[in-house]
Amino acid sequence: MVKSSWARVGNRNVKLYSLAIDGLKITFSREGVKVHLESSKYGKISIPITGKTALPRVPVFVGREQELAQLKNELYEKSVVAVMGIAGIGKTTLVAYFVNNYVNEPVFWHQFTESDTFEYLSWKIAKFLNSLGYHGLLEYLRANGKSYSIIKDLVLEGFSKIKTLIVLDDYQKVTDTKVLQLVKDMVSRLNVSKMIIISRKKPKGILWRGENVGEITVRGLKIENLVDLFRIKNLEIKPNYVVKIYEATLGHPLMLIMFVNVAKKTGVEKAIASLYFGDSFKFLWSEVYSKLSFKEKKIVNILSLADEPMSYEALKVACDSKDIYPILSKLVDSDLVYEVSDKYSLHDLIKGFLRIMKPFDEKEIYRKIAEAYLSEGGFKNAILALKYFVNAEDPEGAYRAFTERRKQSYMVLRFLESYMKILQDVYRKIHGKHEWRGVEAHVLYDIGNIYRIMGHENYGLKYINESIDLARKVGDLTLELLSTGTRAYIYVYLGDLDKAYRDLEYTESLLHNVEGNSGLVLEVKYGLYANFVLYYAIIGNFEKAHEYVKKELEVAEGWGDPVYYGDTLMHLGDIYIILGEMDKAERVLKESIRIFESNGDKHVASIAATSLALVYLHKNSQLEEAVKMLNEACNVLRSHGNVPRYIDAAVMKALVNVKLGNLNEALTTIEEAMAQYRRTEWDFAGILHIAYGIILKRRGDVKRGMELIEKGLRKVRESKLYSKWASVFLML
Repeated sequence: MVKSSWARVGNRNVKLYSLAIDGLKITFSREGVKVHLESSKYGKISIPITGKTALPRVPVFVGREQELAQLKNELYEKSVVAVMGIAGIGKTTLVAYFVNNYVNEPVFWHQFTESDTFEYLSWKIAKFLNSLGYHGLLEYLRANGKSYSIIKDLVLEGFSKIKTLIVLDDYQKVTDTKVLQLVKDMVSRLNVSKMIIISRKKPKGILWRGENVGEITVRGLKIENLVDLFRIKNLEIKPNYVVKIYEATLGHPLMLIMFVNVAKKTGVEKAIASLYFGDSFKFLWSEVYSKLSFKEKKIVNILSLADEPMSYEALKVACDSKDIYPILSKLVDSDLVYEVSDKYSLHDLIKGFLRIMKPFDEKEIYRKIAEAYLSEGGFKNAILALKYFVNAEDPEGAYRAFTERRKQSYMVLRFLESYMKILQDVYRKIHGKHEWRGVEAHVLYDIGNIYRIMGHENYGLKYINESIDLARKVGDLTLELLSTGTRAYIYVYLGDLDKAYRDLEYTESLLHNVEGNSGLVLEVKYGLYANFVLYYAIIGNFEKAHEYVKKELEVAEGWGDPVYYGDTLMHLGDIYIILGEMDKAERVLKESIRIFESNGDKHVASIAATSLALVYLHKNSQLEEAVKMLNEACNVLRSHGNVPRYIDAAVMKALVNVKLGNLNEALTTIEEAMAQYRRTEWDFAGILHIAYGIILKRRGDVKRGMELIEKGLRKVRESKLYSKWASVFLML
């Protein structure tokens, strides 16, 4: 979406950037201020400009004096309080009212759905903490950090530095074991912030210890509270009727609200008769749902099948209407629909009732939800659209969802777990169905690619092979070439270089048959050239690696996405270093770092900074600046859990300090790197031994130093992966 080109301005070559968009729109709505970018090539992206921690709306609140006092006391004495009770009993309303009236600290409120993953919750917490000034977790996630241990520690660090109230609503819906573990760890280790867990039953996985966890059970309203509720709702009820209503509802707040709405339409006596002499399901059907208008039913039907709350904009699309706000507000006021975090959902009691009764065409509703998510654009909405198109049994729509998803292919790194969960569910539903073969081939590829990214290459290879076979059967050459290019990468990693080259050669031979600039075609070309660079660098043919990195750069520039462009510049810089062209390496690496930093990606910027420091070491210039860069790079890479890249940066930092004569600092750095070595499967023994030996030799222990250098050199010669270090060691 961002295009770039070089231009001559005055006496300087300047990189100019422009947005490759067809339209830009700013909206001011109940959801806040958003900038909407539209592009026929890259789809739609909505960027929130202002935001707040939204809490559930509390339209009516009566009674609950005892529960409020108990919640206040428990939260004062304990770090965690569990609020429990049956569906619709008023747990969320109680906590929302308490937060709005008694809490001054920032509030993180999350309402769970069955599909929420640890990954999704981590990102939401990261963005919340980032808005309050704690950036560590967001920086780690942006760098594609996946370690549970590191994420947990960063979450706890953030909530220990910023006093916050954490509210986890609908906790009984959690299915992700890592979410359960995170909450368990938070329960045992929170010390500054407090947490409220709202659940229909005792929260899973939590060790109930009296000194740290309190609990409150919410029951129906007291009979005297009914009089206040009817007064607030402007409904006149005779005293003798109050008893009957209480006997029929047992003070259940949601059923009472439904009764009030029915009584206003049909009269108190008729509503009491329906409630008192019938059952809850019959009352909800005959007196609540059936009395809704056609447009009200449309909104309610859509929300009943949506697993997650929907935004106002998505609901408008799903309802085929430009303005649903008056109708939606009426449903919110009647408590059929509730609003939280600027999104809308049905109460679970109503949702469950409608999913049993199904007074609508399920496939049509699913299709409308899918189209709504697809219209909003972006990676996350595309994968949600895929799920609902499959539920609607619409292969063509599912294929369109894949097309949208590939416009931001790298975003898969931020949604690995949630996307894999959707893909596996989709695969179970469509596997073996003839009309779904084209979609299934894409599903197989994405499952295999995610396994590859997560480090399970053999699992990935299995699914990638199946994707290639199915793509050939349906005649999808573009997907076939994408899959074979990715398989080549896996073969390189597994050490089967002959098979890797065969796949790369096959893909390149057919590349002329997939012309165009769709996201999938660009992904094929970029992946192919990047994998050729990797292959030739490993076998030591750096001239060919240079040739292909230039092709990779050409695709990245045509794509116009700064993420791909910055990544390719970093690859090019490494090739220039190996070829000994340090001035060129310095120029492209500086540009790469600038792009990553402007994109908020400190992690990859730190990797590029390590290479730039190597350039400075070769040129014997700006060594103090190199140490400064490497200090930051080591801190970032180590805190983000990227041990291999941290060791790379640490060795470079030690060697620069050797050049500067800072031998004590160099020794400390290399010893820290060696302590981290056991945490990685990469073979760093060679470079660590050489660096350690050089330092000992400079410090006067010549014999021990030379032994380590010789041992390290033998290991380096065995691995072409570290050939870029050879010239550095010769310098020192």
